[in-house]
Amino acid sequence: MANVVAAASAAAGGASRRPPALTMPFTSDNHHARHLSTTSSASSSSDDEPESSALSALDSSAALILVHDQDEPSSPFDFTDDEDDRDDDPDLVSPIFEVRKSAVFPPLPPSLVFLYLLTPYLKLGALDLPNSQLPLKYGLPALLLSALASGFARQIWYMLARYLRKADMTDILLDTFAKGRGKERQRAVIRAMVRVGTGVISTLLAVTYLRHSMYTLHSLLPQKQQPILAYLASTSLIGLVVAYPSYARSLSSKRIVYATWLSIATYTAWLGCTIYAHTHGLLEVQTGWLGAGSIWQGLSTTAFAFCSSSTLPLYASLKGTSPIISTGKTPRSRSFRIISFLSVVSAILFLLPSVIFAAFPNQPAVVVPPTSLPADNTTATTIIPVILASSSISLNVTHIPVLGSIPSLAPPLPSEIALPVIQIQTVRRILASTTVLLGIPTLIVTTPPIAHPSLRSVKFNVSRVIIIFLVLVLAMIPPRSFPSPGEGGEGGTPDDYYLNSSAIFAVLTAVMVLMTFASTYFLPALLHILTHIFKRPLAIVVPPRTPLLQTPSTSVDFENAQSGSGSRQTSPRTVYDELLLRKERALQKKQFKKRIVWDIGVWLLLGASATGVVIVAGGFAGTW
Repeated sequence: MANVVAAASAAAGGASRRPPALTMPFTSDNHHARHLSTTSSASSSSDDEPESSALSALDSSAALILVHDQDEPSSPFDFTDDEDDRDDDPDLVSPIFEVRKSAVFPPLPPSLVFLYLLTPYLKLGALDLPNSQLPLKYGLPALLLSALASGFARQIWYMLARYLRKADMTDILLDTFAKGRGKERQRAVIRAMVRVGTGVISTLLAVTYLRHSMYTLHSLLPQKQQPILAYLASTSLIGLVVAYPSYARSLSSKRIVYATWLSIATYTAWLGCTIYAHTHGLLEVQTGWLGAGSIWQGLSTTAFAFCSSSTLPLYASLKGTSPIISTGKTPRSRSFRIISFLSVVSAILFLLPSVIFAAFPNQPAVVVPPTSLPADNTTATTIIPVILASSSISLNVTHIPVLGSIPSLAPPLPSEIALPVIQIQTVRRILASTTVLLGIPTLIVTTPPIAHPSLRSVKFNVSRVIIIFLVLVLAMIPPRSFPSPGEGGEGGTPDDYYLNSSAIFAVLTAVMVLMTFASTYFLPALLHILTHIFKRPLAIVVPPRTPLLQTPSTSVDFENAQSGSGSRQTSPRTVYDELLLRKERALQKKQFKKRIVWDIGVWLLLGASATGVVIVAGGFAGTW
């Protein structure tokens, strides 16, 4: 217990005494004593007993300074922490909540946080949903459950960040698996694994985006005798265009912001073209990027559409724009929960039409040749087929006239004037590829840099240049087969789809999909269970490293305990610790009751995500 020494001097004639200066022993390097004067006054009689002077320091009128002994036993509330120098870290934005400064994720306004939370949902998985061919009884529950799982996973990251006061995945993993002294090696391994895993997912996803876009656009190129050279030339040209916004400094750069907003606009235009094509019976059934014909492929595409990353860095960016010390309630516009919820709801609204179109595809129209019609039948039932069969426009034509789309209202044009036509499938392909390409800069910017001391002295961003070059080189490896030209979707035959175009990248794509599933759904659920169920809970009443101060009531209890117990004496620290322990247990029990529903949901998410990863892995292996 802390040592408190008080020296008193009494005035003559029974006058009121003033508490004198207190001499406090202070443990330091030179072992000097500190003197502190007080101005509080208290009345007492001049004939106090000598033994009462020992308790004069515990009086409420005395100023106390607590000095811990070095050999003082630890309290049940003193939790160890492996980072003793955290308060001296210059990268911390707030000493209350551990938010570190980041060059890639600077403080962002709520509008940009909402943008970066929504845009991962509107990329490759969402664009391929009309080709999933899932019945509505499977497609609609898969859409809602995937959205619920993604939003719930983000909420888990949010709760872990608030509970541990760490807004970084590496810090949460270190607190979960390598907390304490003497675990420097384990912490170094965990940091390296997080950096490598995040970099591999971002790089493979960027390569997949670029290769899939070029694979889709290849059928629109002029057919030549050398398709490989045409692929290399077009990939290198578009790759250099994408490299310019990818070299941005951070997510607050105008190049990244404009590219991300433009991707939302192109997806909206693609969705409008898809709705128009399906309404007019022009939406063709295509083969998805993972293939078609199996339910697991459609379910995997739906779940992949709701995969996202950078939840914790975006939360830290939103937290960085808030004042460090705020006495008021956080506005709802700055609430991460509400922003995340709105992004998930918006994604559901954007993806719902594609799920409906996949369940109810357009049937190709059959044009009846004129020779098969009876010559002597002139009724109204045969006039329309004859007109349609004799005309040059079939029922499933994919040409949209720009002028004269309403013949009854359009003025007649001379026969020598040809109306310009737009191929709706070509427009959809261009818009879909553009949407995917505009998502590459964000992935490259958020990829962890290569940690090497020699790269820090270079003036330009060498790590970013290496990542861009690696993505471009991997994307330029030509596929084994190219899609056939025409209106047959990604290919002219059912075997012409992206996953089947290259054996090497089929394996890399499978690894990327599995790692994305695990990091989005499985990892946050696992960390929540390990933190809240298999580890000792954090203190609620007394934060770690906070001294347990005494109160006047505690001193009275201490006197009563000494006078009544006889041989058994209870120290003030023991009495106070017992009171705090009761309060702590009551609060922990109340907190546990509130967390029961969350724990049930986390266990369900853990089991469902693990089962999904196994099913997808078996599908890639050809088991199903």
